[in-house]
This record gives sequence, C-alpha cells and structure tokens, in this order.
Amino acid sequence: MFVRNQGRSSDDERDPLLISPSHPGETWEGIPVTRLTNFLLTASRSRFLILYTFVLQLGSFFWLQVIGARFAEVTEGFLPFDFQNGLTVEAIRDQLPAYTEASRRLYAYFAAVDFLFPAVASLFLALLTAWSLRSLTTPWADTLLRWNAPAWLVLVALWDWLENIFLLIVIYAYPQELMWAASAALLFKRLKLISLVASAVFVNAVSLTAIFVWLRRKFAERGNALGGVGKATHNATSERWRR
Repeated sequence: MFVRNQGRSSDDERDPLLISPSHPGETWEGIPVTRLTNFLLTASRSRFLILYTFVLQLGSFFWLQVIGARFAEVTEGFLPFDFQNGLTVEAIRDQLPAYTEASRRLYAYFAAVDFLFPAVASLFLALLTAWSLRSLTTPWADTLLRWNAPAWLVLVALWDWLENIFLLIVIYAYPQELMWAASAALLFKRLKLISLVASAVFVNAVSLTAIFVWLRRKFAERGNALGGVGKATHNATSERWRR
C-alpha cells in the first residue's frame, strides 16, 4: 500500500508530492491499482529518472532520423515505412522492388532503434502521468488511478512493436509478397497513431493541471511565509514603540 509519508526527511519537506511505499500491496492510499501502476508511482518519485527517459527518448528519435535519411539514399528516395503515415498496401508493393541489401541492413538498424524509442517514450509518458496523479487530490484523479491510467500508457509501445515486426516480415520475405503481413502492419500503424494522439492529449491535460496545482501550492506557501515574517516584524516594531 502506498501512503503519504508522515515522517518526511528535510528533502521530502521541499517536495510535498513525494510518497513512500509502506507495504508491497496493490493499493495506493486505499485505491486499488495494479503492480505496474504501483511501480510507476514509486519510480515517478525520481525526477532524474523522468529526465533520463526524456533525454533517451530524444536521443533515440534523433538516430531514427539519421538512419532514415541514410536509408532513403540507398532506396531511391523512399523513407522507411514507419515514417510514412499515409502508407497503403499498394505503396508497400510499389516500393519493395527499390529495396537493396543495403536497404534491408539499414532497415534492420532502424527497427532496432525503433523498438527502443516507443519503449522509452511510453515510459516517459507513464512516469509523467504517475507524477501528476500523485499530486492531485481530486475525485477524477483517484478515478484515473483506479483505472490504472499510468500503466495503460506503457502499452502504447505495443502497437509500434507489432507494426515493426510485421514490416520486417514483409521486407525480408520479398520477393515473396506477404500482403497479409503488410495489412497487419498497417492496422497496427493506425492503432499506433490513434493511441499517440490520444495519449498526448491526455498526458498534457493531466500534467499541466498538476503543474498548475503545484505552482499554486508553492506560491501559497511562499505567501504564508512572507505573511508570517511581516507579522513578526510588525509585532517587534509595536513592542519597541511601547517601550
């Protein structure tokens, strides 16, 4: 079970969003969640881990662009199938004759990086969502935790992996045309694009709300602290005048 830490250290005091696990169960503050959600809630305590996944996501995306450009140079200007959001079965059939041995080798490198990229990207979104939901004490945030929203975001990578697998089957089976595999790849591509848009909208909405709440809390704490100092100064000044 995850509970708010009652005996916080000085570091915890600077971050009111921190929580700590007190029992390896499957609830968080009385809310039933899966073990994966429990893990994400705990891992999201580390700002370094969130930043690391973000940087790793950018790095892997950069390498996809580099490999994709090199791939186009040896494949008559065609980009990797993964970069073509409007791809069709007919387009796959038309482009396959342009694939050389160098094309296949580069696509294998591309696919290797493209298995890493969706994993770290979805993990970043899941951690950011877990961090956000921990900070929000609202009924709708509790509902999203009960639905294990952070854990579902990890599964966004699944569609991208399946797309990669079926595209590799198509590429390496050629000249045999496995258009059933091409159709499967396109299905998972559509699911990937839909889930990416939906998850981006969802994560932005939740994280921006959490950041707003966190900033408001910080400003309120600062205002209370300044108010306390002002009151103490006023009392001290009044005491001197009485003397």
